[in-house]
Amino acid sequence: MASLGLTDATGLVGVAAYVAAHFAVQVLHKSPTGPLAVVLNVVGPACILVSLTDAFNLASFLTQCFWLGLTLLGWWRNRRKHRRHLQRSQHAGNGTGNGTRSTSHASGGVQAGAFAPQHND
Repeated sequence: MASLGLTDATGLVGVAAYVAAHFAVQVLHKSPTGPLAVVLNVVGPACILVSLTDAFNLASFLTQCFWLGLTLLGWWRNRRKHRRHLQRSQHAGNGTGNGTRSTSHASGGVQAGAFAPQHND
């Protein structure tokens, strides 16, 4: 039996993280954008990238880089969206306004009482 090196063991941790993330989403019905899935989807490719230092494979390298990049992009966008939602909630509930909001228009003017359309990023 061949001995398991540190980079191989690290790669196996990465595979376990991928499988755990998929299991959590598909079987346990956890949110794919929740903290558990995000952490596991960062740990997985990070560990496999470490394992590739011993036995490089271009296709695997590119897959892991894209997986890691897309996971981090999704996490950042979700965090930004959540932060904006909290700011809107705090602004609406602070009791200092008269129930109207101002919005800027393309003409540069501001119209009191108009509500801007909500955009989902």
